[in-house]
Amino acid sequence: MHRLLSGPLTTEKLTVKIAGLPASLQGKKLVQMSDFHYDGLPFSDKMLERVIAICNEAQPDLVILTGDYVTTTPEPIHHLAKHFNNLESNCGIYAVLGNHDICYGNSKSQITTGLENIGINVLWSQIAYPLGNELPLVGLTDFFSKEFNPARVMNQVYNNIPRLVLSHNPDTAKILKTWRVDLQLSGHTHGGQIIIPGLGPGLVTYNKVVEKIPIKLRR
Repeated sequence: MHRLLSGPLTTEKLTVKIAGLPASLQGKKLVQMSDFHYDGLPFSDKMLERVIAICNEAQPDLVILTGDYVTTTPEPIHHLAKHFNNLESNCGIYAVLGNHDICYGNSKSQITTGLENIGINVLWSQIAYPLGNELPLVGLTDFFSKEFNPARVMNQVYNNIPRLVLSHNPDTAKILKTWRVDLQLSGHTHGGQIIIPGLGPGLVTYNKVVEKIPIKLRR
C-alpha cells in the first residue's frame, strides 16, 4: 500500500439485526474482505499476512471475499491463493468476482480456478447454504458482466426466508430492492477512496484498501 496515500490497517465491527433469524444462528460471526488488487506492488505480502492473521484471530464462522483480487492480468491470483490458503473459517470461505476479475481474456475462469483449487467456493449467480437452509447465501455475478441477472437467482429464494447477498458493486442495492435482502456485502468503493482531512472522501482513486468487517448476526 502507498506509504503516503494509504492509512493504517483498520477493522470495523458491526452487529446486524435480521428478522426471522433462527436462534441457532444467533451470534454467528462473518468476516468480509474485499478489493485486494493484488499485483505484488502496492499491496505487500507483509500486509496481506497481517490481514489474514487478524481474520483468523476473529475466529469467524464464515469468511466472505467480495471481488477484485487482481488489477489487470489474472496471473497474480495463484500467489494470492497461497496466502488465502491460510485463512481459517468454521463454515468455509465464499467469494464473488469483481469487475477487475472478468475484464481480461480468461480472467474469470483462471481466477475462479485459482480460488476453487484451495477450497474457496466461488458463487456466480448461485446460492449456497454454509450456515444451513434457514439462511441462504446468494452470490451475484458482477454488475458489469453481460450475465448480470439478479432475478434468475433471487427468485429462487422464498421471500419469507432471510438471506445474505454478495455483490461486488454496491450500486446493485437499488436494483435489489425488488427482493428481500437482509444483508448485502459489497466492495468496489475501496472504503471511500482517499479521505482528505476537513474535506471528506476525495476523487482520486489511487490506493487499494482491503476492507475487513467482522459481522455478528442477531435476531
